[in-house]
Amino acid sequence: MRRRINHRHLAAAAVLLAFAGCSSSAGSGTDAAGTRAAAPTTAAPAPTTSVAATTTAAPAADTTTTTIDPPEPTAVATPASCPAGAPADRTCFSIAVAADPATPTGPTLDLAVTVRRADPSTWTSPVIIMAGPAPFYDWTAPVSNPFVGHDLVYVDSRGTGRSDGATHCPDLQKYVGEINALHLGAAAEAAVATCLDTARSAAVPFASLADHALVAADLKAVRQALGIAKWGVFARHGGVNIALQMVNVDPDGISAIGGRSPEVVGSFSLPEDVGAAFDRLVADCSAIPACAAKGDLRQQLAAGLERLTTPVTTKVLDPGGDPVVLDATSLKYAIATALGTPANAKILPDLVVATATGGDDLVAGAFVAAPIATDAVDLLGLCQQQDYLGPGLGRKPGSGSGLFAGVDRADFCAALGAVPQYPAPPAVTSDIPVFEILPSYDGRSSVERAKTIFAGFSKVQIVEAPGISDPNEVNDCYQAVVTAYFFDPTAPLQTACLTSPAVKTLG
Repeated sequence: MRRRINHRHLAAAAVLLAFAGCSSSAGSGTDAAGTRAAAPTTAAPAPTTSVAATTTAAPAADTTTTTIDPPEPTAVATPASCPAGAPADRTCFSIAVAADPATPTGPTLDLAVTVRRADPSTWTSPVIIMAGPAPFYDWTAPVSNPFVGHDLVYVDSRGTGRSDGATHCPDLQKYVGEINALHLGAAAEAAVATCLDTARSAAVPFASLADHALVAADLKAVRQALGIAKWGVFARHGGVNIALQMVNVDPDGISAIGGRSPEVVGSFSLPEDVGAAFDRLVADCSAIPACAAKGDLRQQLAAGLERLTTPVTTKVLDPGGDPVVLDATSLKYAIATALGTPANAKILPDLVVATATGGDDLVAGAFVAAPIATDAVDLLGLCQQQDYLGPGLGRKPGSGSGLFAGVDRADFCAALGAVPQYPAPPAVTSDIPVFEILPSYDGRSSVERAKTIFAGFSKVQIVEAPGISDPNEVNDCYQAVVTAYFFDPTAPLQTACLTSPAVKTLG
């Protein structure tokens, strides 16, 4: 079962942004000098079939938060050498931003920024940017030209990646199974504590790694330093928390927001949502003979959770030599995470059967085989007080209802000690267009949750995509829809290829 330690909480600290060098209307663009430029000629055509799913936003939530409203920053983009192995079409910069956005003339921090331009000479088309410590699209990878005609910009947030203040902890890879199973042996606990202690004394204050208002202020500085007049924000999962901070800090620099499975601090990812996603996968499984032959997955999951009420020490060893211990929390959190990842969702039926029949070594082996991100910032989200990342996070055992109720990580979090909290997003009112895709099996969000998150926005479109864990499973459709949306967020969306009932993950 592949589970990246950052799959949920670093979605919170990482936001995929589509920088629109053009305005929200198609047919014109803005170059680096701010002058009007010709529209890009490489835009991908929109799908030819049309099903638009438009929602009505729910009443605005009564949310109060402290926000940063920085003066105009004075960031400077300096050309830098890209790391060895970077694709030839990448250009790298170091951008100095104010350490304290409220004091733009004070000390600075250097952020690492990587660019791939559709037109290397000017900003004439929308741009996809990854900001944060763990990009979903690896900035070094020769991507298969996602979002055709859009420029790409990747930003390592302060204290992460190649930017100032990052704390890298490669030794944590020795304890991958224990971290994924949320059970730390003595050596793993000591390694985690050492990593976090190092981060607490780093050049960037540890609390800054969780401060999305600071991230938003930095991104405004990056936009201005690169000479981009407006951009659209493509925010996956918890990246929406940053997107809302960006709307608060830099509303005039944003033309559109798009993304998938939105989560924000305080909106909660309910056990009931994860249970509903699991039920949808089970229903689709029952319609496929090879999958249906595995039996009633709900009953088998219930049996596995009952077995693991008492922790089980498996025969599987981590690279560091400690055995991997499993319990009901390990299984619930792993399934909740796997539901949103196609390769994992595909093998979920087999793993559920294994837990029901005592195949704990198979599950533990999957935990050990799963790669994890090992920087200090990757540990932050596991023990946030706000229920933001997974079912039951921060709740008392027994809260919620259904198979996924009451995930409790008190024992695991004791090893981390005090960690800074992600701030709740500000309450904003905006006419910036919003487009969200909700994959059927991804229980981290729901239509009602998305409506609540974007309650202050007047133009919200939500599309539910059945039979998939991730829109990349229908990649050509997904790329075309999102590409067309960011070229003209005001045009009617053609989304029939996303709403097809054909099962993709299990079929």
